[in-house]
Amino acid sequence: MTQQFPQTSFNVLDQLLKQVNYKQPFIVRKHCYSLLMKYKTLQPRLGFLPPLNKQKCLFFYGTIPIYYKKKPYNIPISFYILPFYPNVPPLCYVAPSQSMMITPNHRHVDKKGEIYLTYLSDWKLSMSNLVGLVDSMCMVFSQNPPLRSKPRKQQLQQLQQQQHLLKQQQLQKQQTSMNQSSQQRRMMMGKMMTMNQGMGNNMSGNNMYLQNQYQLQNKMNSSQSQPTFEDTLRNQLTAKLQQRFLKYNEETPIKLKKIINQQAELTTKNNEVNNNFKYAKTEIQRIQKETKKNEEQINALTEKIQRLEIENQEMNSNSLDIDKLTESPDVWFEQIQSLEAKNCVYADLMYHINQLLHKGLIDTKTYLQNIRNLSAEQYQVKQHSYKIQQRLKLEGDF
Repeated sequence: MTQQFPQTSFNVLDQLLKQVNYKQPFIVRKHCYSLLMKYKTLQPRLGFLPPLNKQKCLFFYGTIPIYYKKKPYNIPISFYILPFYPNVPPLCYVAPSQSMMITPNHRHVDKKGEIYLTYLSDWKLSMSNLVGLVDSMCMVFSQNPPLRSKPRKQQLQQLQQQQHLLKQQQLQKQQTSMNQSSQQRRMMMGKMMTMNQGMGNNMSGNNMYLQNQYQLQNKMNSSQSQPTFEDTLRNQLTAKLQQRFLKYNEETPIKLKKIINQQAELTTKNNEVNNNFKYAKTEIQRIQKETKKNEEQINALTEKIQRLEIENQEMNSNSLDIDKLTESPDVWFEQIQSLEAKNCVYADLMYHINQLLHKGLIDTKTYLQNIRNLSAEQYQVKQHSYKIQQRLKLEGDF
């Protein structure tokens, strides 16, 4: 059975990708799908690159698991997929919470939280992907975590700073509310004075009424000046957002410089590839010309070889026959040839019998018997040949 994954993240990813113009959307979608299938704690979101670049960008935010000293931890990260992905690696950051801080003098993370890995510096178009990037993060951060918990002093300082900011905001609100209430009171007093110009007898009653209204207005202002729980949460969120916005404003110029340098490197590499392609074309043309010349030379050599073979065949057809050369012109010469041939055969047999004796394949008794018989027959053949040769000498034919 195949494992089923929740489709919510994939549906969100498809909707977000429709809003972003990537150069290679199919590869981006494939890499993001494989990332979500393996790391379910990462969620896709849509945002903008640093302020100088207003183009939309897809980024992932969440936690990745590590094991440090045989204990599991979750490291919050975020990384942005640039429009030129996968030609350009993503921008990666650690995202510490309020109770966490970046490990000082970390080898792979700077003070601003940007991640530097060999996987990113050695990014290759055909080999690198998002799953490999997160795997390398888990492996590197398991050896040396990039985040640690803040000491209590720093946490208290941050809380005090937040409380101070909240108090300042509350004072500003109180001042604005007091100014508004004073303006309202002045408006009310003006209206009452106009109403009391024609009513001198009821002046005392109107003054009492104004005093009561003034007291009620003060109570309302005091009740309004007290901040509610929603106001405190709103103020905390605004303070955090301001801090993050300032942080991103500081980081954006450096990132943009890096992107510009990477684009320049890509253009130079593209020019090098085009030059190499032109050189390869010229080399191919030169090789084709040389191959044509070689083929012509090979054809000429084959023609020469065929001619030589024909000449050799003609020479062989005109050559002499060995059997005709060995034919004897007379009966006596024919007998001498046959006797000399027998003599050579007996000599060969005696040589082989001698070799068998040296190898120990026959005993001395059999060896002597065979040698005696062969030597006797050989002696008769030699004598017969000698007599014929003597006769031919006498007759003058030899």
